[in-house]
Amino acid sequence: MGKEKAVSNTGPIIHLSEIKAKKALKIFSSIFCPLSVQKELSNYIDTSETRFLKTKKLNQSHKQLSEMLHVRFEISPAEAEAIALCKQAGIKIFLTDDLGARIVSKKFGRTPVGSIGILLRAFREKILSQSQAIKFLEELEYKSSLFITPDLIKEAIQQAEKFSKKQPKSLL
Repeated sequence: MGKEKAVSNTGPIIHLSEIKAKKALKIFSSIFCPLSVQKELSNYIDTSETRFLKTKKLNQSHKQLSEMLHVRFEISPAEAEAIALCKQAGIKIFLTDDLGARIVSKKFGRTPVGSIGILLRAFREKILSQSQAIKFLEELEYKSSLFITPDLIKEAIQQAEKFSKKQPKSLL
């Protein structure tokens, strides 16, 4: 299991669930989300699939921050709350597949990581084999609700293949 904590928006949880790749999330020691994300997830996937998420409430000042982010940057309330939770909890990694939320999170010193990044890191950390990672990357394009271009999937697969070539060969 990973050593880093993350705060998640709904996107990566939904997309990885759709392709049955949630085990890739083991790259994180803990994944937190605000109540709004947990509620939103319940509209898309069975809540038994989200037991690993740790739901946290925002304090008053971070609730106000989330409202400002929602209005000022025109991101969803759930995305805004997740970014505010990152700040409240002092967590750097923000899981999202939404471009607008990625941009806003960077403005607040967070590191956005999407479904592709999660899969590639899970492969690098040997949670997924190369064939599993490539299969899941391909399925993101045609089995998940994530809007993604074939070129981006192709680039991610090339990164996985390139990483494999850099690894020393086993003596066995």
